[in-house]
Amino acid sequence: MQYRFMGDMYVRESFARYYDHIMQEFRSGVIDNVMVTGPSGTGKSMFMGYFFLRYRLENPEARIVAEAYNAKSMLNARFLWQNRRGHRLPRNSEMVDDPNAITLLDGPPTREPPTRYWICFASLNKHWDRLTWKNQCHRRVFLPPWELEELRDAARVLELQSVLEPMSMEEAEGYDFGLDGMTILAKTDVIQIRAGVFGLVPRVCLSCCTSYVNQYFDMVKKAVFRLRHIKLEPLMYPDSSSEEERDLVVGRVISPGFSSGKERLASPFIRQMLAGKLRYLSDQVRVVLERELLDFHPLLASFVLERRAHQFLIDSGSFEAQQLLPACENGTAVRSIKSFHVDLASLSQQSPVLEPCFVRLSSEMLSVDSFYSLLSSGTPGDGQPSVILFQVATTLTPSVDGDVIVELLRHVGLWELLRVGHSNAVTLVFIVPQKKLSKFGFQRIVSPLAVALVAIPQYVWGV
Repeated sequence: MQYRFMGDMYVRESFARYYDHIMQEFRSGVIDNVMVTGPSGTGKSMFMGYFFLRYRLENPEARIVAEAYNAKSMLNARFLWQNRRGHRLPRNSEMVDDPNAITLLDGPPTREPPTRYWICFASLNKHWDRLTWKNQCHRRVFLPPWELEELRDAARVLELQSVLEPMSMEEAEGYDFGLDGMTILAKTDVIQIRAGVFGLVPRVCLSCCTSYVNQYFDMVKKAVFRLRHIKLEPLMYPDSSSEEERDLVVGRVISPGFSSGKERLASPFIRQMLAGKLRYLSDQVRVVLERELLDFHPLLASFVLERRAHQFLIDSGSFEAQQLLPACENGTAVRSIKSFHVDLASLSQQSPVLEPCFVRLSSEMLSVDSFYSLLSSGTPGDGQPSVILFQVATTLTPSVDGDVIVELLRHVGLWELLRVGHSNAVTLVFIVPQKKLSKFGFQRIVSPLAVALVAIPQYVWGV
């Protein structure tokens, strides 16, 4: 395998479900190869080990080729299982060309294996995407993110608690949290602290080696430090040399359909570090940074825009806002505007994100036409862009997913928008551009939206 492991292996509950899903894809006759992906350190290689052991037990006469590659797609080892026995093959040997065999790849090679069925367990990278994006027989599967309780359960099963607790002074001092932070560290378990710093990554959260954890922390700081540079492509779309560094900043989130994923910031601590870096950027540098990020990495662009909007809200004091009150008159949706006073500074201080700044939703429905008219009227008279903040309750529109709404708003000419997820609502922040909004895309919303709107027309976005 790509990494060396100890004798015990923790089998995640999801491994069996994902194994069944992949085998069902193979039996369908449509899918011949699968890529199992996710952030670095979340167990892709361990899942390969599970897949190998279970597959050979269920298929005693199977011929299995297992290959391990490093981050630069250089072959580390090649292994062949046949006739119920295993054989290590020379690294300079050719790929096994057997249509009846299945190949398991730990890390991406430079080319696809010749066997009909194969599975690649690796993080996403540019070269591998180019190889497979036109392959109609290829499917991509994202391993689900770990939860904190799952990490704790793994520590119990592997009997790691006595080794992990208490946190060593060397590790605690490495985080440099200050005296208040040290007090918090003393009252919190090691796994929870590491999860807050690094994200839910078992390789580091369950590590018994303090020097490795400190080394990983240095890698995180280095990755975040790169945000000072305008050219961020290594973080946006990694090659083999920066793949792990990028995964330190962002993570992949599983979708219910197994075939697609979305990104999120890896941990609250990384979010805090990014905010600290952005605070010292000049307006000119920040604008260039936003444009670069929008072209290459929408996730980090969302974060930059959020912090910028949040700072604006803190600095704005208070203002007179308007709330749209949807109503119905003779079967036609009409708008009623209610003015109210909002103290942005006090609201913004309650949370590092924007959700306290929104008005609660009315239970009445708002028609698509009224929604469009409201957005169009949100552009101030001098033609400058304005910030519009509103919240859509997904519970009121169960047939419209929040992500669908986001995509629709992208289609109608909005320059950028930000989505902050909630359990029962979708919060959006977006910019109304100078040009008139197009109505294209709104008709695809299959049911009305319930909306509460706060408009800030005096704010000019730096473009």
